[in-house]
Amino acid sequence: MVSTRAVLVAAALLAALLVTVAAPMLEASSVDERAKLEAKARAAQLLLERLSESVKLPDELRDKIDAILAVNVSEANTTTLEWIVSEAHRVFTEVRQLLNTTGEEAGVVLERLKTVVLERLEMISERLGIRIPDDVKARIVKASSLEELFEATTEAHEEILEAAAEHALNATVEVLEGTRVEEKALRATYRVVSKAVAVLERVYKLLEERGASPEAIEAVRTALQHLIKAKEALANVTINATGGALNETRLAERILEEIGELRDELHELKDRYPNVTAIDRLLERLDRLEKSVLEKGVTAATLAELREIKVKVKLLERTLDRIDELREEISELRAKIEELRAKLNATDAPERYRARIQQLLDHAEHLLMKAEDELERGAVLAAAELIGRAREALKLAEKLLEKVERISEELDELRKELEELQAKLQDIRAKLEQVIDEVPERVAKMLERMLSKAESMLGDAQRLIEEGKAVEAKKLLAAAHRLVDRLEDALDHALNHIEHHKEHHEEHHKEHD
Repeated sequence: MVSTRAVLVAAALLAALLVTVAAPMLEASSVDERAKLEAKARAAQLLLERLSESVKLPDELRDKIDAILAVNVSEANTTTLEWIVSEAHRVFTEVRQLLNTTGEEAGVVLERLKTVVLERLEMISERLGIRIPDDVKARIVKASSLEELFEATTEAHEEILEAAAEHALNATVEVLEGTRVEEKALRATYRVVSKAVAVLERVYKLLEERGASPEAIEAVRTALQHLIKAKEALANVTINATGGALNETRLAERILEEIGELRDELHELKDRYPNVTAIDRLLERLDRLEKSVLEKGVTAATLAELREIKVKVKLLERTLDRIDELREEISELRAKIEELRAKLNATDAPERYRARIQQLLDHAEHLLMKAEDELERGAVLAAAELIGRAREALKLAEKLLEKVERISEELDELRKELEELQAKLQDIRAKLEQVIDEVPERVAKMLERMLSKAESMLGDAQRLIEEGKAVEAKKLLAAAHRLVDRLEDALDHALNHIEHHKEHHEEHHKEHD
């Protein structure tokens, strides 16, 4: 008699192979095609959901996406899955055309989606306790279009399913060897085996209808018997220290409890975020799932749907927490805008700088208003990008304001220097006017020309200071300073000449007397 342990190991192994590898017996049927279609449909829903949050789309296009997201992939038939995939491709084309029309960078949107897809897959892998292979991540990172990202995401889903099946096999072996594992790991194994039973039953029927070889039919029948025994054995495995059994009734109760807990979480989120439609969609899915459990009991599709909803709720919670963080950041940036406006008003800033800083502050305020609109509809990535642009605008405004403050201090110093030179010129003119009749005409004209030129230079320097052109004003004042020094020297020389002439004249008079 085959031991329970052997049956379970064989069952888990067969289940893993059925979920992840196209066995020869399945190549004659449409089962693996269904799995591929399901992976594509899930990838399409993931990308479209994130796309609707990243790009401002017209209502008609958003309605198409909502229709695709409303489909329960686990319960959808092949025709519906094919519709999801083909409709997703049409939406990708329309989005690309829209981006070309609006001028928004398609590459920027693609990079946003890559980031979100990787975060989402990391979360799924974390929930399943598996690791996403590096080559899977690399395919997503290297995608150069929405279509390539779609294909890479599909491959990622297939890889995750394969790893999940292997993980389920390992969990079963741990249970059989007496290792304590969490109940969710055992339920995951039960789900994989149940799905494998359903798949093999369909394959068995298809092979009989198509007249497959007796060897192929017998191989499937034998595998099916082993899996049915494994499913029965799993249903009786003790999953905790109290000896509770994993039976259909208890499992249904557990599922309904989890649905209730998830519904409570979503209602709490709805109170905080009444305008986020993703919450409503998840509540509708929970209602459909609850109805299915009550009417049909627990199936592999039920567990898969519950797992997916849990992941979506967790992701939504993180998203909404991020929304709170972004709203707080908006508040802080608005306070920064007011602070910079006050500094600008208190600074004697040149008009050209004042206008540029004012423009940057107004632009930042406009970006923050748009970010708030994006947050209202749950578009976190778009809001974060707008906030980032507002932050950069404020950084530039702050740098310009610091420059203006430095220029203002420098202009104050230049004004003092200008006043000193103007005072010197006034003193020089006063002295010149006192002795103008005694100075030779040639010298007087030279001094007058130098004085007029210096006054003109100081007038130009004053104009440059008023315009905030500190560098030009500084150069002109330096030249004016040199001219004033030469003027002082020339005037002193003229005064000395006059004094010498007076002394000579007095001595001449004394000799005649």
